[in-house]
Amino acid sequence: MDESPDSEKVPVLPERLTEHRPAAASFAPLSLAELDAEGLLIRHDTKFLIAEPRLPGLLSRLAPFCRILDIGGRRSFGYDSLYLDTPRRDLFRSHHQGKVRRLKARWRVYRDTGACFFEVKNKVSPETTVKKRTGAPGGPTLYLAPALRAMLGNLSGMPLEPVLWVRYDRMTLVSTDHSVKFTIDTGLEFLGRSSVHSLPGLVVAEAKTRSPRPRGPVGEILAGMHARPERFSKYCAGAIALGEHHCHFLRPAWRHAERISLHARAG
Repeated sequence: MDESPDSEKVPVLPERLTEHRPAAASFAPLSLAELDAEGLLIRHDTKFLIAEPRLPGLLSRLAPFCRILDIGGRRSFGYDSLYLDTPRRDLFRSHHQGKVRRLKARWRVYRDTGACFFEVKNKVSPETTVKKRTGAPGGPTLYLAPALRAMLGNLSGMPLEPVLWVRYDRMTLVSTDHSVKFTIDTGLEFLGRSSVHSLPGLVVAEAKTRSPRPRGPVGEILAGMHARPERFSKYCAGAIALGEHHCHFLRPAWRHAERISLHARAG
């Protein structure tokens, strides 16, 4: 990555509209201020892969027990995340090798507002993630300022470059008992330097909790739908999909995601 402060910004992505979800109207609203007050920057993350035809049923079951992020009447939001890695893809390799302590670095752009943040997610134990973020009003750049590099901790000196974009639409729920923040991502799309790969029909849901697993009504609903926790990383899936890496350890999760996408489209 060019380390000059005068580096150009990353290329602009093609326009993409965020899909409206009628089923989201059944939830009580949650303001952005209320969502921010929930915190959960130190948390347990549990992912679930679900076929999109099952999403309306999941939403209808969750509605009595959750509120949904609502900003100006909008309840589904576009996310564009640009992941960074070293030229040797050391961050990918640490995930591939199953290292307990590992991190991901990315720029996150909120497609509907243009707001941008630089984020670092540290996996500090098999169950716990610590997330740090700071606003970047100018948008993603090829140059990481010293203040951003400091967020990488003892890896602040490593060279980083943009690897791939991950795009999707997200709904964000918070349980009324405040035990679970639950995100639902659809329309997953990976964009590399010269190729694009998408997984239509796949829903990536993630429970962010203070306890190791989602509990209460949300946990019961997921169990009742036979939704099982999955090891699935959007960055690693994108790297595999775009041919950035071949990974036997992560291949089963990727194939499972592809099967769900294929069956959802066929059904």
